[in-house]
Amino acid sequence: RDDLVIHVWDHHVQGGNIQASWQCLEATGSTVTLLVREMRKRNIVLSPLDSTVLLIGIYEDTGNLSYPSTTADDALAASFLLGNGADLNVASFFLNPPYEEAQRNILFKLLEKTEKYTHHKLSFAVNIIRLDQKIPMLSSVVNMYRKLINVEAVFVIFINSETSCTVIGRSGSDRIDVSSILKHFGGGG
Repeated sequence: RDDLVIHVWDHHVQGGNIQASWQCLEATGSTVTLLVREMRKRNIVLSPLDSTVLLIGIYEDTGNLSYPSTTADDALAASFLLGNGADLNVASFFLNPPYEEAQRNILFKLLEKTEKYTHHKLSFAVNIIRLDQKIPMLSSVVNMYRKLINVEAVFVIFINSETSCTVIGRSGSDRIDVSSILKHFGGGG
């Protein structure tokens, strides 16, 4: 299309065949490094989630800063992101997932259907997922989900069948006692 303005950011300096209006081509280990440098110049504020996603990009492109193409700028960008709250546990999950495809699919479904709430200045989320099969390690998936959406607590209702469901709650705050809440539903933990 002739009406598009195209900007290219690439760490492969040989470029490609895209006709760009503007481009930044620089030999770094990751294109994210170039973007982070520009965000810093513009004083763009990054949330911990933004920083984590960007860090995953740097680690993926640089083999966790170990590939020969890795530069000092890549390490500086990673350091900046860590200083802005990037979560290495979350990054590690996506770079070296300990889960099977079924667990990842559940996590993605949870992320798609997130509803966040605030009560007495505490944030939490409630989600409902229908399961087609028995999936192990759901509590770990719910724990990761809480970290990714950055709330104090989550409650997920997994519908197993017409007559059976499992409720899993996770809290990252001592102000929300998930165990006492779930006792009202016959659970605990």
